Amino acid sequence: MRTLFGLASISFCGVALALPPEPGQPREAGRAPEPCIASEFPFLDREEMDNLTPIPASVYRLNTQGQVIEVLDPGFRDRGLANNRVNIVFVGDGYLSSELGQYALDVESGAARLFGYEPFKTYQNFFATFRVDVVSSVSGVTNDPTPGINRNTPLQMNFWCGGTERLLCVNTTVARQYANNAPFPPDQVLAVANSSKYGGAGYWTADVGTYAGSNFAAPEVAVHEFGHAFADLADEYEYGGPTTHAANEPTAVDVSIYNKTQMLAQSKKWFRWIGVNDPQFDGLHDCYEGGDYSYYGIYRPSYDSMMRNLYRPFNFPSAEAIIASIYKLAKPIDSTNPAELTTVTPSTVLSVTLLQLVGPGHSFKVEWLVGASIVPGQSAPSFDLSTFNFRKGANTVRCRVTDETPWVRNPIAKSSLLTQEKKWYISVAPCLADLSGDRLVDDLDFQLFVPAYNELTTDAGDMNNDGVTDDADFVVFAAQYDALGCP
Repeated sequence: MRTLFGLASISFCGVALALPPEPGQPREAGRAPEPCIASEFPFLDREEMDNLTPIPASVYRLNTQGQVIEVLDPGFRDRGLANNRVNIVFVGDGYLSSELGQYALDVESGAARLFGYEPFKTYQNFFATFRVDVVSSVSGVTNDPTPGINRNTPLQMNFWCGGTERLLCVNTTVARQYANNAPFPPDQVLAVANSSKYGGAGYWTADVGTYAGSNFAAPEVAVHEFGHAFADLADEYEYGGPTTHAANEPTAVDVSIYNKTQMLAQSKKWFRWIGVNDPQFDGLHDCYEGGDYSYYGIYRPSYDSMMRNLYRPFNFPSAEAIIASIYKLAKPIDSTNPAELTTVTPSTVLSVTLLQLVGPGHSFKVEWLVGASIVPGQSAPSFDLSTFNFRKGANTVRCRVTDETPWVRNPIAKSSLLTQEKKWYISVAPCLADLSGDRLVDDLDFQLFVPAYNELTTDAGDMNNDGVTDDADFVVFAAQYDALGCP
């Protein structure tokens, strides 16, 4: 688990704090690490989290604006059903039954802001979003507005976690138990506190983020914490930890101990993005000193991205990591007709249904392959096999789909995550008169057949398998020769 906020890095116990100070408030100078808080919550692996017994609650399917599009039967929960989506589940804490309307608005604002930022906007159809209504017996959460105010809420959310005012913690196990009411296993959980106080947190290994639902910056906090929990992004601001960063390379893609010269020479981290200038992704990319809670000895890719300040876009290394994280859970081919790996006839029309990318300039490259060879001119999501001359025997047909987004430059990610194939088998009945194997019965085949027929041999012309090339074989050959192909 990694809880993310903004005063100190305490990753030695699996936790790091992360969230910029409230907009308009002064930034804090470096200070010693806060006590480890990881032990407050149990460590669970992904399978254990997905199989937690759900605590019953009402569930709703949402659109990307966070608005309800379907009320789900509480009894519907098929853990084995694949939906080829990144499943985001919102759960609330400290909301009375009479306050669930406010909770719905708090979820709407968070979801709408998330899918308003790139790359989430372009890839919004890769996500499925759900809201679980958790009813509390008390209004609000612990330590709001000041320490010492205790509220017994279902998710046990509390400010001042680990002594940091804006660190808003949650019992991740219970949060996922409620989230498991959703019809599909939750890939990411966003826990929303009934509070107007500024705060949030992100748990890396638990895939849980938190935010205070009614705060004016709540939607931005939701996006920031989602970046931590979903793509394992680090904080890019430079205060809260030791003045000079420790001499070890962080695992996060958006901070590095290597300066520009070293990064380019050694092909480290975001070397492919250095020099790229795009205001949609935080402008000029370089190696800006300061990040991961230290002022010196650590660098970030852009000057002021979402992981450094709220109300800012993600930079390219972060966007690339987000897209890779999406493709670890959802793939471009949503369905096939007929089903993959089935055996089809040469007259079948194969087709794939693709998830749709939103906005201009984004597309999938579609290729069809027979055996190992790409079929020229076949770039549509369907392939009429009757237009292709198959040779004798069994063949494989594959559809290869590649996301050609310019927002991913890592070739390994492109080939392993952004490329998907589906395969079918096609068994072609032998074309007996096609002696040359070109799937066409013509003069070349005639030249091969006549000597065998004249000599009554079995070398080439025995079409009825009686051991000799005779008049019976001539009848078969003549019919196919006249048709210039196999019937």
